[in-house]
Amino acid sequence: MELYKRIAQTQTALNNCFKTHNEEWEYKHNLKITEYNDLLPSGSGVDNGSSINTDNTNMDKIVILSGWHIMNDGGYYDGWIDFRVVVTPSFDNFDLNIIGNFGKHQDLKDYLYELFNYSLNQEIN
Repeated sequence: MELYKRIAQTQTALNNCFKTHNEEWEYKHNLKITEYNDLLPSGSGVDNGSSINTDNTNMDKIVILSGWHIMNDGGYYDGWIDFRVVVTPSFDNFDLNIIGNFGKHQDLKDYLYELFNYSLNQEIN
């Protein structure tokens, strides 16, 4: 099953645990979410990794927090672009929306779409 489906299933189960105060399974589902965070893009510009925002993720959307380490023309690090990736279901896959203040780095969004699309579509056991 693809990563985005696993995230959606686990987050739905986690939300149900919150409602029913099932601490044992809440703990187990949180461990799974942590494992899934490790499968999201990290490094090569996404230097702080990516993490599922469990407060805003539900069966209708997955919200991932991330950031891009900007480099200037001289090859030195020159700041960060913090962004959110919102994943919503579509007919047979999902839609991605990347939200952040990219300013003059709008072309970076194309790369990030490819990066997150590949990551979220990977098959996991």
